[in-house]
Amino acid sequence: MILMEPTTPISQEEQELQLVWKFFDCAKQGVFVEVGANYPTLLSQTWHLEQQGWSGVLVEPNPELCEMLQAQRPRRRTFQAAVGGPGPGGRGGSADGHGARAFDTGTGPG
Repeated sequence: MILMEPTTPISQEEQELQLVWKFFDCAKQGVFVEVGANYPTLLSQTWHLEQQGWSGVLVEPNPELCEMLQAQRPRRRTFQAAVGGPGPGGRGGSADGHGARAFDTGTGPG
């Protein structure tokens, strides 16, 4: 089988938009949680959902990106936080015994 390039090239952003719409069956409302939100609109899958009336929460550990998210997407709740699992792979440990995590960055003692 020979694969051909599409006759009309589409951007990565357009491809992601199409995938998101197909996945959510073109729903005009809903709620999202985006962990690792990154840039406010660039390659953001939830930005497109938001434009269609969705609401949600954005989680971003990078302080500069978190500030950009708060400024450019003020209708969304934005939290500056990192998310990971317990143990060696997630590099987290329970900070309060109730699931909140503190991350081992490898920079401290021990």
